[in-house]
Amino acid sequence: MRKHGENSDNNFESLKLKYEKVLKAIPDLFFIFDKDGYLRDYYTNNTNTILPYEKLINKNIKEFLPPKAVTSILKNIAAVLKENKPFTIRFYIPPQKIYHEMRLISYSKDRVLAIVRDITEQEIIRLELKESEELYHKMFEHSPDPIIIYSEGKVVDWQKRNLSLQKGKFAMWKFLRFRLFIKINYRC
Repeated sequence: MRKHGENSDNNFESLKLKYEKVLKAIPDLFFIFDKDGYLRDYYTNNTNTILPYEKLINKNIKEFLPPKAVTSILKNIAAVLKENKPFTIRFYIPPQKIYHEMRLISYSKDRVLAIVRDITEQEIIRLELKESEELYHKMFEHSPDPIIIYSEGKVVDWQKRNLSLQKGKFAMWKFLRFRLFIKINYRC
């Protein structure tokens, strides 16, 4: 059982040090916003990602974030305070080309804690994958040659424009006319 009194200051300092070490290990930014979007406090261990404390503290997010992000953040701050449940939003900062994910949770009756993570790398990969899938789809659907993709002996996709299925089997006459047959064995 913990004793109160003389050691409570030491325990507080010890606990404070422990949490500071935990926060230093986390690359996220921590903000405390009031209900109107004013930044009341923040913590970061990365000095390259944010303006100095004095330039942001007690400023409204309208002063340092793009309007589209501000609208979404203010709407979600109100929702967190009203519903007392966490919300997650994503926003993009155009000049620096940075994508962020912000998790908002209730901090007090009129303040929220915002945990902000840089998701630029993941978002770029997601966008490149989407572009690649669209290109594949265009090539697959518009190829002049019939294409079938199958895995483990089962057809998983076929070019609808050049092929037709009859009761799950390819019509033999179309099969014999294939000039191109692609076999891709993939695992999900």
